[in-house]
Amino acid sequence: MTPEEEARADSCKCEACAMRRAMEEQGRELDRVVKERDEARAWRIRMTDRASRVMGFAERESRRVGRHEVGDAALLLGILAERDGPAAEAIRAAGVDVARLRREVEQRVVEGPTT
Repeated sequence: MTPEEEARADSCKCEACAMRRAMEEQGRELDRVVKERDEARAWRIRMTDRASRVMGFAERESRRVGRHEVGDAALLLGILAERDGPAAEAIRAAGVDVARLRREVEQRVVEGPTT
């Protein structure tokens, strides 16, 4: 279509032109949705193998005490279970008694969240 024909079609009130405009709008909306989805996929962060193991440990700890969610305490227990990871090493290097910390955190996991 020439620019003049497009301008006439855009102002036309007939059913065929209205359908064309609606289809063009749907096409633009689909393009927008696809673009948003692709942008979201591009920003997905992949977990390292160690982080996946920590999450697995945390999930097991939660299940062990009958919880149906993984909270921050279970994550800490997962970090402590991944003994040779940098986070667990930093905790030990800070002079923390890891066995005592683990017992205290486990107790809080069993007790549930405090508000």
